[in-house]
Amino acid sequence: MTLQEKREAKLNEIEQLLNSNEFSEERHKTLEGDLNAIEVQIRAKEAHEIRVNAVDKSHRAAPTAEPNGETRGKSDPEKEKRAYDLYLRKGRRAVEADAELRVYAPLNSTDETQGEFLIPVSTAPDIEKKQKSVGQMLTILRTINTNSGNTINWPTVDDTAQNGEFIDENAPVSQANPVFGHVPLASFMWSSKQVLVPIQLINDSNFDVQALLTEEFGLRSGRGFNARFTTGTDGILGVSGLGNLPAASSSVVDYTEPLTLQGNIDLAYDVNATYMFNKKIYLKYRALKSTTGQLLWQPEEYKAGLLHGRPFVINQDMPDLGISAKYLVYGDFSKYLFRRVGQMSVFRFNELFMSNLQQGFQAYQRISGKCIQPAAFATLTAASV
Repeated sequence: MTLQEKREAKLNEIEQLLNSNEFSEERHKTLEGDLNAIEVQIRAKEAHEIRVNAVDKSHRAAPTAEPNGETRGKSDPEKEKRAYDLYLRKGRRAVEADAELRVYAPLNSTDETQGEFLIPVSTAPDIEKKQKSVGQMLTILRTINTNSGNTINWPTVDDTAQNGEFIDENAPVSQANPVFGHVPLASFMWSSKQVLVPIQLINDSNFDVQALLTEEFGLRSGRGFNARFTTGTDGILGVSGLGNLPAASSSVVDYTEPLTLQGNIDLAYDVNATYMFNKKIYLKYRALKSTTGQLLWQPEEYKAGLLHGRPFVINQDMPDLGISAKYLVYGDFSKYLFRRVGQMSVFRFNELFMSNLQQGFQAYQRISGKCIQPAAFATLTAASV
């Protein structure tokens, strides 16, 4: 079917739609768009044919004799017609790439003999770094710094069951001692893993390689510590004795459940308590609306960093919403200790790898984390089905 036949068929289809009882504005717009597209194709084909005919006419012009006997303007009509058609369809590069059609070789920046090395190769002034959030948990823990990594026994006492007593005159006095205990706080070694760098790269790089790696090691440590204190060994989600509130669903958040969770810790801890969840959970709460379409979590509150009047932090190591997932923690994070032994050190191994003309870079840090009061925390756990 020719383009003209397609146009005629489309016009008939539009006319039938206008005369039918099933007319719709959306269908009419669709048919109008199809008709316009066909019209554009027809005009493009007509313009192409005009250009091709013009080339054919110029090819039939009489050639002019040159003084040396050669003929100026001597051409091959079929070849030039093919060149012009190729130019219209694929551009000049396609014509120049065809050995039969190319009439000259211009200078370019990709061939050594045509000027490639006239253009210097340079490096951008900055390095674009792919990013991943470190998480905000480390900003709300109670941090203690020690010079050595020996175990610290952190004393605890529980006297919450005692209220004293009222006694009658000359009555005997009861006895009740507080219950003491301790939480051992050891330390463990964290390593950034080694990075081997050839001497050539160190010498030729436009950037300070050691400074770059030191910055990256710092980010590695933040991600590593945050993950361990959330879901790893001694992570807050694995501590026994935490308060817990079973959520009603494993796929949908409920705006009132975090508020109810506040009642799962004592008021003594509630004063300094903070919510912690990942960004997906944060966005789910932000999207909740009332039956009248109003946002339940008002912008002025979440922009102030508050949920139900309490601060919140985003921690990407917290679980997403799912079956039996502890996707929200509420509590006094000063009752979780982050122990740091000295400062993070970065080593440069100048000799160990020199047999391969390399230098090694590695960072290490001794740290530990421990919840010293589980009663200060409660979790919101998704339904098991």
